[in-house]
Amino acid sequence: IIQDLFPGVEIPNVDYGRLQESIEFEMDKAKLQPVPSYVAKIIQLFETMLVRHGVMVVGLTLTGKTCCHKMLGNALTQLKRDGD
Repeated sequence: IIQDLFPGVEIPNVDYGRLQESIEFEMDKAKLQPVPSYVAKIIQLFETMLVRHGVMVVGLTLTGKTCCHKMLGNALTQLKRDGD
């Protein structure tokens, strides 16, 4: 979104380390392929939820909306259980 609003501005890459590992683990557990672009979408949802009071995930049928928020929830739950 920032690149759309401010063309030419470079956005620093944030390392989500344990969160990304947890997302990929939960996707493997659900027998899903942890495609980097989809993992990035899950992290984008996480970033959006950090700065918004409410979030709606909208899109066409069968585009992964439910899976996206479920994998994020599962990953965050597992991180909490692990104490991270």
